[in-house]
Amino acid sequence: MAYCTLDELRAEGAVIDEADEVRMTGVCARVSEYIDLMTHNVFEPMPCTLYLDGTGGYRLDLPLCLLDVEEITCDGEEITDYVNYNRHTPDDRMNPRIFRKERPWTKGLQNVAITGTWGCVDLDAEGERITPYAIRRAALILALTQQAGLADVDAQTDEYQRRRLLSETTDGHSYTLDRSLDALIASETFSGIPEVDQTLSRYKVRHVKVTML
Repeated sequence: MAYCTLDELRAEGAVIDEADEVRMTGVCARVSEYIDLMTHNVFEPMPCTLYLDGTGGYRLDLPLCLLDVEEITCDGEEITDYVNYNRHTPDDRMNPRIFRKERPWTKGLQNVAITGTWGCVDLDAEGERITPYAIRRAALILALTQQAGLADVDAQTDEYQRRRLLSETTDGHSYTLDRSLDALIASETFSGIPEVDQTLSRYKVRHVKVTML
């Protein structure tokens, strides 16, 4: 799963020869991993089962937007009296939750199992689920900062690179950049690129500890 592609990087002016395709394909994947890590979110439909703690109340906060429900159980009993808040208007995707109508979720540890399709996605003109444009744009910008041989070294690439400035020699007009995705992922820190970081903040959901199957 990658939120940007080599063709999109080339369209932005990146020169990626055959020898560098494998590395940049890996960069696209790592950029997507970083975005998921920083937002506690996923931006493509993901089918899986999540196990949550029953709250003893009618509301259950979810770690991800629940797109489709296959089955919900609480203490092994199938649950059908629920309302799933996964709307685009108003937008529930960064505040996903599910309510029971008739009785509360039994309080317990990982006693609620929800099987379905999860993720924060947009809909295209045909109603197909797609990765949000802002996320794809953020991934593209981050991947460009990892590309050594860009065709256009001024304009937007120079602007984004200089926002990650580590050191500079004024009289020699040289500078050093932190290009390491590994460093960002290991430290779980924002990129320092305003457009990217604003997007990550916008699409961040609360972190709920879950068990995934």
